[in-house]
Amino acid sequence: MAVAPRERILLLALAMLLPAFLITGLLSRSYHTGETALSQAWFAQGISALHDGNPARAVEAFRNSLAFHPDDPMTQLKLAQSLIARGRGEEARVYLENLLAGDAGNGPANLELARLASHKKSGEEALRYYHNAIYGRWPEDEAQEPVRVREELSQFLLDHYDIADAEAELISLAAAVPPDDSVSQVRAGQLFLQAGDANRALREFQIVLGAKPGDAQALKGAGTAAMDLGMYSIAQRYLLRAREQAKDDVTIQQALASTQTVMSIDPFEHDLSKAAVMMRTRNAFHSAANRLQNCVNRLPRTNGNLPGDAGLPTASARVSLMAPWTTDAEMLTHPERTADLMGLVFDIEKLTAKECGAPSGMDLSLLELARMPHDDSR
Repeated sequence: MAVAPRERILLLALAMLLPAFLITGLLSRSYHTGETALSQAWFAQGISALHDGNPARAVEAFRNSLAFHPDDPMTQLKLAQSLIARGRGEEARVYLENLLAGDAGNGPANLELARLASHKKSGEEALRYYHNAIYGRWPEDEAQEPVRVREELSQFLLDHYDIADAEAELISLAAAVPPDDSVSQVRAGQLFLQAGDANRALREFQIVLGAKPGDAQALKGAGTAAMDLGMYSIAQRYLLRAREQAKDDVTIQQALASTQTVMSIDPFEHDLSKAAVMMRTRNAFHSAANRLQNCVNRLPRTNGNLPGDAGLPTASARVSLMAPWTTDAEMLTHPERTADLMGLVFDIEKLTAKECGAPSGMDLSLLELARMPHDDSR
């Protein structure tokens, strides 16, 4: 078919422009591909610098990466972490808050802001960011990170807040730890010990030992928890096994020595002979009486009177009253008085620790014994 001159010109122009459009598109794609490659290269250098412990170089690399891809959230996060590592928290905060503006549930960003707030002692702000991090979104390869955040939050609460607040978070932590995560279970047990909840601590350690009987840290923790509960025989068994697994751990050796010392002076220990009960009770009574007298002698007097309440004079009067009970004849005739004598010993050790400071030696062991429940669990 014949083509009009004007149409022929248009077709010719299109034929000439089409290659130009194709070339422009190819150049544009090539440019953006080059930008992406450069951004990724700088990002990789930043990650390498962080791993090498060089946050200054990491900051420079991540800034260069952002120059090509300014809105990349991972690069912004890594730059913020590098700035924090350099002690430039306020600069990092700008990037982190920018991340949350577009993604309020960003788990890693919330965690970094929680840490910044905790360092500034901004408690309420830290709690808010910690909880946002726990319930936020995390990369697939960091799916267990909320458990670590709960551990960190629990430690923060133990360090700066009421024990009850920390324990509530610890209960949530224990429930969130996967059954096969023995490291986190041991950590939860250790945190329960710090919170003074030896029962829950022992339970966590026992869960670990059910799957890993030779776990040294779980054995050590179980022994410590059993000591806190006054279960010295059980504590000794755990600590002996712990020492087998970690022979160079001085803290295990110290805990075992303390347990064995307390057991060696306890007149309520199971299966003791009458002679052993009498000897331990008499030794404890004499040690406590001497501790009381030394404490009384050290304290200054006002108009002849000891400071504080009437606790020390009352304890001295009780010592004078009960001293005759410690003869062999009296103790054989009245074995039931062992509980009364040891009750006075425990009262003296607690009172003198309050009035005259921490004891040592035998009196320290008696004070540890005094703080434990005295029942058949030992």
